[in-house]
Amino acid sequence: MRQQVIKYGLTTALRSIEVPTVWDGTVTTERRGFVTNTLRALSEHGLIAASIDAPNEALRVPKDATGICTLERDVAGNAAQHTTVMVAPNTTVKIHETINGAGTFAGTTTFILGANATVEYAILIAIQGNAFVATETTIANAQLTVTQAILGDSNAQLVAHATIGDRAKLEIRQVVIGTGHGQVDAHASSVHVGPHSQSDILTRGILDDSARALFHGLIRINPEAHDVDSYQKTEAILLSETAGADAIPNLEIHDHRVKCSHGASIGRLDAEKLFYLMSRGIDEVRAKQLVTEGFIVPLLPDAWLTRVREALGYTEDKE
Repeated sequence: MRQQVIKYGLTTALRSIEVPTVWDGTVTTERRGFVTNTLRALSEHGLIAASIDAPNEALRVPKDATGICTLERDVAGNAAQHTTVMVAPNTTVKIHETINGAGTFAGTTTFILGANATVEYAILIAIQGNAFVATETTIANAQLTVTQAILGDSNAQLVAHATIGDRAKLEIRQVVIGTGHGQVDAHASSVHVGPHSQSDILTRGILDDSARALFHGLIRINPEAHDVDSYQKTEAILLSETAGADAIPNLEIHDHRVKCSHGASIGRLDAEKLFYLMSRGIDEVRAKQLVTEGFIVPLLPDAWLTRVREALGYTEDKE
């Protein structure tokens, strides 16, 4: 199996890593300020890499890559990073990233996709403190799904932006599970500049205690971007009287030959669903768990289920 590290561009503080053809390992890094303290492979087929004192990195995905690339980072204090994901043409890849720790974290991920590439990228933010997480890309003749999720009592901003060209497809999923006194601003935008393209923005939140969330959505369709199919939707469940959420959807349509719409729904747990479950012998706590999990889990990787249950206060999977 080919495993190598390409290390270059030290003047611009860039570390480039080539993902192995078959991926089943996990990279763990610890960042203190702008210094990478550890970077190691946890599997014999994992990544072989050297660390340098730099906040930037590039992941190169070869066209014959398979499996899921899993990145897990532990932050202590203040940390920042900028990751560029470069995917070869005709390649399908999944990348799951988790940010743990306490302090302040700022991270941006940029995607460069080859023709006919299909990429699923998901990032989970589980930091006690402050966070800014952004993804950005310009795509054409490719497909990208971006999932951003944040858990716990944090003040954070999520940003997902894409410029969409000819025959490209974009999906943005933003999930906010807020507790305590945290406030999360989630911004998602798709700008269509080419014809025959699609975008779908779905934001869901579960808010408890005094947590609040503000959801901004934007779909812009430029002139001559005809035959576009685009939709945005925001849904939030408030578990307490003091939790709150607001949705601000925006549509800017400059070509009438399109299909474009939006929707929003914010409220309490669905009483009819709870009644239906309880009428079949399921206790109230378990019924609430099933409804809240069913609302969130379909948008997230299965590996995150335990973390989601913990954030919602469900420590056991009762059957």
